[in-house]
Amino acid sequence: MGAAYPVDDGCAAIIIGIVARDRVALQESADMTPLRCKMIEDMRLAGLCEGTQRTYQCAIALLAKFYKRSPELLTEEQVTAYLRDMLERRKVARGTFQTARFAIQFLYQNTLPRDWALLKKRSVCLPRSACP
Repeated sequence: MGAAYPVDDGCAAIIIGIVARDRVALQESADMTPLRCKMIEDMRLAGLCEGTQRTYQCAIALLAKFYKRSPELLTEEQVTAYLRDMLERRKVARGTFQTARFAIQFLYQNTLPRDWALLKKRSVCLPRSACP
């Protein structure tokens, strides 16, 4: 089974903040999955700007790529493990982590309503830098 969200280099770059906004283009094709179409529509109805929509799509694409399956097939434990992997193994920046977390929260609260404890947490505390 292929990932529900195809990922291209521009998509991966947006989530880690390397490429300038004008170089980022999420590839939209005729074979877009129903889940992706529904999430896009949900984001439009929620009033999210196009840049946020693209960023959220990229974050979900990376989640799907990580597990090589559609996000609708993932469990709460898998999503939690993905977020933990971002922090502990990949050591992504706070902003990158929060963006992915908010995208995942949007997907699983609005598009695929799930009653998960993970989604009820107000925030995940990250260690602060020792810098003043």
